[in-house]
Formats: sequence, C-alpha cells, structure tokens
Amino acid sequence: MSIKSFKLFNGNNKINESRETDNYMFFDNIKTIKRLVGRISEMDESEIDKILINHDWASDHISVAKENVEQVFNFLYKDEK
Repeated sequence: MSIKSFKLFNGNNKINESRETDNYMFFDNIKTIKRLVGRISEMDESEIDKILINHDWASDHISVAKENVEQVFNFLYKDEK
C-alpha cells in the first residue's frame, strides 16, 4: 500500500483509503489468510510434522486463529439466515 493511497483523517477519526468498501482491511486480511493457508496446505506434511515437534507455539497459533476465524464466520453466517 502506498503513501499516496492514504487520505487524511476524516471527521470520524478513521483513516480512509481510496477503496471500494469501508472494511477493506477485513477483506484484505481474509485474502491474506486464504493465501497463506493455501501455501501451508501445499507443504509436505511430514516435513512440517518434524518441524512442529520442537515448536508447539505454531500449533497453538493455528488453533487460536481457527477459533477466531470460526467465531467471525458464525457471526456473519448468523446474519445471513
């Protein structure tokens, strides 16, 4: 994101960028999560398994991220019904 794409604070004290939605960062973050999960999914599971033996924090982070994404999904899905 370039400095030129930022506008000054508006009256609501929000940073407004020249994007199509007010919640563009939400959608950008979803796209980033999808891209990174896709890349992790393509990795060799046995190699990842060897690495994770000494790094429990990675599994913990994935568990927390899954819970957070699941909560957002359930919140949004509830509103879709």
